[in-house]
Amino acid sequence: MSFLSLGANILTGSIPEQLCHLSNIHILDLAQNNLSGSIPTCLGSLPRLKTLRTIFRLGPSSTETTFNNHMKLVIEGPEIVFTKIIPLINGIDLSSNNLVVEIPEEITNLSTLGFLHLSWNLLTARIPENLGSLQWLEALDLSHNHLSSPIPPSISSMALLNYLNLSYNNLLGQIPSSNQLQTIAYPSIYEGNPGLCGPPLSINCSIPIDGDIYANDKDGDRAEKPHFYLSALLGFFVGFWPFYAVWL
Repeated sequence: MSFLSLGANILTGSIPEQLCHLSNIHILDLAQNNLSGSIPTCLGSLPRLKTLRTIFRLGPSSTETTFNNHMKLVIEGPEIVFTKIIPLINGIDLSSNNLVVEIPEEITNLSTLGFLHLSWNLLTARIPENLGSLQWLEALDLSHNHLSSPIPPSISSMALLNYLNLSYNNLLGQIPSSNQLQTIAYPSIYEGNPGLCGPPLSINCSIPIDGDIYANDKDGDRAEKPHFYLSALLGFFVGFWPFYAVWL
């Protein structure tokens, strides 16, 4: 089996680790179900998602079969529509389920993954720091989860990335910048993350705090606190000065 599509059903339970034994699987679509539990770490060992496939158009005398089947995969948003020959597509779509915990670091081992769609789940913790190692990734959708921490700078190195959606999480800090990310620099792909700052958002990044960059805290007054303390200090001396002058 090389292509498994069970999306848009009413499947429940967890994702079985037996799927990881499908050594030829290169498209896994379990989207729009009621699956729960965590993403199996063994998905990062699927061999077909670590190799690139090529198509050879051979002559009439060849016994090899030419692939003529086509399919279309649409990732949320108008920009990304895959229309390719089936054997060339490598991807995982686990969106619109109830998956929890974190995105396993092992996913970054799938070096030829073409799309990764994990939106509309309950994923928490950090985005894997080494996500930029997915150099063949064209579409990444992690929106509508509970992911936190800064966006990994390694995302800037994804040269083929042409669709990105990180909206509606708890991400914070400065948005990485690179020539590739500037080609998809739409504020909407970062909205719903009040802790993010920097272009393409209109929120300017402020002073570093505990190693991270913040524009404002949740009360919206972090950048104003230095001015508050300075004003309070000046007010103290101004108010105290008349009493000091009397004693002189």
